[in-house]
Amino acid sequence: MILSSVKKSSKKEDTKVSAEENTKKSEETVPPTDENTEDEENGEDEPEENENEGEALTQPIEEATTEELPAEKPKKKEKKSKGKDETAEEPVKETKKATKEPKKEIISTNSFLAMFKDSKLITAIFKAIASIIGECQIVVTEEGFEIAAMDGSHICLVSVKINKADMDEFRPPSEKFSVGVNLEDLVKVANRRGSGDAITFSVEQAQKRIKLLLKPESKKKGRTFTVAMIDIQTEEISMESINAIEFGTKYTIPFELLDQAVKDAEIYSEVLTFSVQDDTIIYATEGSIGDMKYELEKDELKDVTAIKSTDKETAYAIQFLKEIIKIGDVTNDCKISFGQEMPLRIEADLFKNSKAIFILAPRVDEAQSGSEED
Repeated sequence: MILSSVKKSSKKEDTKVSAEENTKKSEETVPPTDENTEDEENGEDEPEENENEGEALTQPIEEATTEELPAEKPKKKEKKSKGKDETAEEPVKETKKATKEPKKEIISTNSFLAMFKDSKLITAIFKAIASIIGECQIVVTEEGFEIAAMDGSHICLVSVKINKADMDEFRPPSEKFSVGVNLEDLVKVANRRGSGDAITFSVEQAQKRIKLLLKPESKKKGRTFTVAMIDIQTEEISMESINAIEFGTKYTIPFELLDQAVKDAEIYSEVLTFSVQDDTIIYATEGSIGDMKYELEKDELKDVTAIKSTDKETAYAIQFLKEIIKIGDVTNDCKISFGQEMPLRIEADLFKNSKAIFILAPRVDEAQSGSEED
């Protein structure tokens, strides 16, 4: 019984094994599908193509990995975002600059502005300067403006400083600069003032124009003129060295007396001589028709700080003296300094805080000849 059961079980196992083998054989003997037949008909190199396809599949993976690892696109985006942040800060800086732009615009259109309610005084000053110097540079600073120039023949030097304290309105420039101008043209425009007009000078650097506004204080609008700037080259004048000159005689007299002496001498000659004898100032000249002498004793002088007798006379050109005296239209007194064969210095106070200085070279040789015809 046991053997029979074993045989039966063995038969059952054999039948199972044989069944499995039959299924394997049946799978091996299954006819190929249409796709398999097509692949076989296309060629026998299909295994090589599969290998190439395998390589092609691996290449994109390798490329993808190589691109993804170093690229770090998120970091690039972060850098770009940082760049955007940096550019985002620029408008803030621009807005800060924008707050300063109005001042720069004012300086570019009106580098400086000076207003005088009494237009007669400032016009007379420019007129006196223009009679000696045709063209010059006006130097504008935070303290006001000044002119220092010589005439074309280098006989007379003019130095004028107008302090901001003597202006009714002054808008200083951001830094020192010079304006070239023809003074004769400037005076022509300034002479168009009315009796009650205030005069305002301003500079338009962009248009290279000096702007003049003539307007009564009671009116909102007035007449506007412009004068073109000019490009000129002038010599640098050291007023410090000139102010350091020591003169033998220094005193103050009214312009009226100096004007009288000049007009008297003009009858006879083109020069007026200055000399000192026994504390007496002597103005004199001579010509073909006669001579003249005008004496002023020390008691008649003002503020005599020095007086020194001279051995001989020193002559100065009446032509320039007449032009210098024009500054007397805006001031009463003049301070005179001279010495034997030395330049003549005439200084006048303008307004309350400004001044004009004239340095006139001597004409010693012509003083000896005397006569205008000679």
